[in-house]
Amino acid sequence: MQKSIFCFTNILILIFSSVLIFSSCKNTTDTPAPPVVTADTTAIEEPEPEPQKIYSWLQDLRVRTQPDRDSDIIGELDEGEAVTYLEEKTDFTTKINIRGSVMNEPWFKVELANGKQGWVYGGGVKFYPVKGKKYGRTAYRKCLFLEDKAYEECVERESNRQLRLNRRTVKADPESGSVTLTLLSGEKLTFKGNKTGNVEDYVLYYYREYVSGAGFHVIKNYYNEFSDVTVVNDKTGDSEVVWGHPEFSQDNAQMVAISGDDGNGFARNGIQVYNIKDGALEKVFEEEIQDAQPYNPIWLDDNTIEITLRNQTATRKRIPFLTYVKKEGNWSLE
Repeated sequence: MQKSIFCFTNILILIFSSVLIFSSCKNTTDTPAPPVVTADTTAIEEPEPEPQKIYSWLQDLRVRTQPDRDSDIIGELDEGEAVTYLEEKTDFTTKINIRGSVMNEPWFKVELANGKQGWVYGGGVKFYPVKGKKYGRTAYRKCLFLEDKAYEECVERESNRQLRLNRRTVKADPESGSVTLTLLSGEKLTFKGNKTGNVEDYVLYYYREYVSGAGFHVIKNYYNEFSDVTVVNDKTGDSEVVWGHPEFSQDNAQMVAISGDDGNGFARNGIQVYNIKDGALEKVFEEEIQDAQPYNPIWLDDNTIEITLRNQTATRKRIPFLTYVKKEGNWSLE
């Protein structure tokens, strides 16, 4: 009897062990394999680095065709204006006196916003942004604050310099007061002076400058009693007579012209503002100014013009400036 019980117990143990072994094998078989991780070998495109900029810390810093003071000028930079540095500089240096300090720097090759490439003197640029002054860009700005003979001499010097800069497209005859322009089309356009005949027909033309960014030539017109200015499109030859020497906005999409009456009552005394679209001028604002002479217009930004006043009468408050602001497309005195 005991032997039978012993055998029966052994059989139960054997059956129980088999069940455990079977369950263990089943669980091992059904366990999912761990996921296979594969490395992403797709190449990541690195963004192209931004081109290096350098900044003029001088007003009217010249850009030349070659790293040489005698080479042709292809542009001038405003104070604070940025250009692209082409990672090329001369292995020699040049001594130049700038604002009373003698610099001894290399020349840097740069690219202008219009795509032209040239060289600037290293002593006139910085590798970090320079805060530019809110000045106008006419070549004659340095003459505006001079008086009488000094002013006339400054204008004459700058006029001669402008004729040298634009000698390929401008021919001037000071004796007859005539100017001939060669337009981009190759067509020639002549403004012929007249010193004879009736006083009403008297006019002399003197070349002032070429504003390359806007694409206009500027000519001063002298009559018997007053003067004004003709602005000529360099492509079409279309011209517009405006009150005074123009100042173009930074984006070259607008232009301001002012004139101050010297007391003889013939010249206009006020401001004109023009829009420029596809090379055509459209007058959008005109206003006479009372009791003071306006001069020295400055674009503070594309929507704000500041004008200096002088020779104010006793009836006008002694304020040094007038500010005109464009709001919703309309100009008005602030």
